[in-house]
Amino acid sequence: MAPMKKLIHFLIDHLKTNFNLGIYSYTVLFIAASIYISYQFNIYQNILSPNNGNMKGILFYFLVNVVGYYGVAIPLLIFRRKTRLIFNPSFWLISFIFLILIALERGIYFHQFVFDRSSNYLEGLYLYKILANLKGIAVYIIPLFILKSIHDKNSKVLYGLRTKNAFLRPFVFMLLIVLPLVGWASFQPDFQVTYPIFKPWLYPHVFGLQSWLATIIFEAAYSIDFIMLELIFRGALVIGMASILGKDAVLPMVSVYVMIHFGKPLAETISSAFGGYILGVIALGLRNIWGGVFIHVGLALMMEVAALLQHFVRN
Repeated sequence: MAPMKKLIHFLIDHLKTNFNLGIYSYTVLFIAASIYISYQFNIYQNILSPNNGNMKGILFYFLVNVVGYYGVAIPLLIFRRKTRLIFNPSFWLISFIFLILIALERGIYFHQFVFDRSSNYLEGLYLYKILANLKGIAVYIIPLFILKSIHDKNSKVLYGLRTKNAFLRPFVFMLLIVLPLVGWASFQPDFQVTYPIFKPWLYPHVFGLQSWLATIIFEAAYSIDFIMLELIFRGALVIGMASILGKDAVLPMVSVYVMIHFGKPLAETISSAFGGYILGVIALGLRNIWGGVFIHVGLALMMEVAALLQHFVRN
């Protein structure tokens, strides 16, 4: 089966075997209500962001994760008449660990220490931005390896990191479809304000590095952040939880995935539901996360390159 047809088959098969009008309607309404409440009351700006870097902030992120995950998972299990899973200790223990790790990654700001102690403002800020993108490695890798060795002893690789079925051709095709849209967006004023995430002209000769090398180092760390994102959401929450929930692992993951986008532009938050669902289904079908990694990293770097070209052409 051709790779693209295989991906389409996963999506169609998942919908045929998993779709239930009541469950899907409830999930859509739950996510929509969560988005409305968050943006109506500025949950991120008023509660989450001001507490970054302290225990209260980690607790708030964890509570948001709990509401997002179990607010979908519990009604889903009741509707599916799988209430026995609600009393399964593994369901609660493993999902709790995953949700705690997400909260820790979002709420811990150990990299602030580096910035505060730096004698050079630009060098401190540069390190701050790089370490912020590498938090996932520090927070996720060791706990996930320990959990896998206990709960998934038969798995030879960490959640979704296996290379089998890691074909990239259809994902290259997807990026090529999006490329003209990125090119168009790069001419928009709001895009040019936001991107590139790393603006090398603001960090002249940081650590004595040439601009192109400083940019490559940052973009490498930026890309690693997306790998960690896919590892915890599509790897742990989908592939990992599928051993307990089966195909029903996708929808609760989508709900939490949407909630980590609170504070970002509304259109991006809404679109994350569709992207999270599609990538979740594909990861579950392929049993690896590399398609999602390629899409995430590829799109992010395309936007960075487009914005850099716009800046240097204009200047």
